[in-house]
Amino acid sequence: MTDRSKLAKCIGMLGSAHEGERVNALTAANRELADANMSWLDIACLAERIDVHDRARTTLFDQLLLDRLHDGLVHAWAMGDGEATFVRGIKRTVHESGSLSATVADMQRAIKIADEARRRGGTLARARSA
Repeated sequence: MTDRSKLAKCIGMLGSAHEGERVNALTAANRELADANMSWLDIACLAERIDVHDRARTTLFDQLLLDRLHDGLVHAWAMGDGEATFVRGIKRTVHESGSLSATVADMQRAIKIADEARRRGGTLARARSA
């Protein structure tokens, strides 16, 4: 299986009805993205360009964004002053009203904060276990 098809399979599993499968798929997708030196923002940009029905594309983007922000908020303790509140606010806005109700700049900022917290959290966890 190519890296691209692995990532596509992982993303497809994010819609699973089983929480464990979704968590495993998100973990695997994060690993594939890191290996490819990509971010969820890159995936969002790709999703924006694909030729699918607009509603399906928006739903996909919203779910990817919510999953990304949720994953970062697991490490909210690694965020700076006010950053967790900002990310939670964007997550709430997207959950309640969809990504079209948030600005691109705010979504990008929230993703960047979440990704940095996830990296810091993972780095500190690895350092503690060593």
